[in-house]
Amino acid sequence: ENMLDHTPLAANRIDRIERFAARALHLPYVDARKTCVTCLGGLAVTNGGKPLELTGRPRDVVVALLCRRDAQAKASDIAAEIWPHGEKDYALGALNTTLYRLRRHRGLGQLVQLKDGMLQIHPSCHIDRRVLDAALDAAATLLALGARQNIEDAQELSAVAALVSAVYRGPLLEQENTDGAKLTRAQMRVRLMDVAGRIDVTLADDQKPGTSLSAQLQSVDPFAVAPPISERSAKHRDVSAVQGRRAQRQISSVPVPLKAGRRLAHRPDVPIGV
Repeated sequence: ENMLDHTPLAANRIDRIERFAARALHLPYVDARKTCVTCLGGLAVTNGGKPLELTGRPRDVVVALLCRRDAQAKASDIAAEIWPHGEKDYALGALNTTLYRLRRHRGLGQLVQLKDGMLQIHPSCHIDRRVLDAALDAAATLLALGARQNIEDAQELSAVAALVSAVYRGPLLEQENTDGAKLTRAQMRVRLMDVAGRIDVTLADDQKPGTSLSAQLQSVDPFAVAPPISERSAKHRDVSAVQGRRAQRQISSVPVPLKAGRRLAHRPDVPIGV
C-alpha cells in the first residue's frame, strides 16, 4: 500500500501521520478550511479543498516566495527578481499592481501579505514545505542526540521519517524553471540526501528490505536521494577521484599533434602540430 497514492485511504493515512507529527513536533497540521499551498510535486493552491487558478505574475511572486525557506523576503528583493531589467521604482510599482490583482482574485486575497516592507505567504496558510523543513530539522536534532541509543527517540525518528515520506510527493516546484526554483530544488535534494541517508543508517536494524526512506523518496523523485555508501566505498571513491585528476593532468601535459591550419580553441596551452 503506497501512502503517496492520491486515494481517500492514502489521504487519511497522510492526515493521521501529519496530526501525530503536529503533537510530537508542534507542527500545524492540514486544516481543510485553510488555504493550502502545495509546492512539493508541483505548485497548487486550494481554499476549502477547492483548487484555485494561479497564473501570470501573481504565480511568479508566489514561486519566488516559496523558494525562500520561510516563504518571506523583502518586497524590493522579490521585485528585483521578477523584474530584473526595470528600475527599482518601476519594479516596486509593478509588484504593487500584481499584489492588487492577487487581492482581488476570489479565494486568493489572503494568500500573500505585505507588512513593513516584507512580503510573505500569509502565516495562516498551510505550506507543505514548512512541514517538510520542520520534520527535517527535527530529524537532524534526533540524529545529533543519538537516536540509536534511545528507544523513544528511535520511535520518534521513525515517525518523522514516515512524515517526510508522506509529505515529499515530488521535486520542489517541479514545473517551475526559474533560476531560483532550480537552485532551491537542488538544495532541497541535497538536504534530503543527507538526512535520509543518516536516518536509514540509524534505523537499519528495524527496516525491511526496500522500505528505507531513501527508497521511498526515490520512488517519487529519482534524483532526490542516493543510497548511503559505506566508509570503504567512500574511501575508494575519493582515491579514484584523486587518481583520475592525476591522470588528467598527465594527459593534458602531452602535446597533441594536429593537422595544419586547425586550432584547438579549448586547449590553447597545447602546441599545434603539423
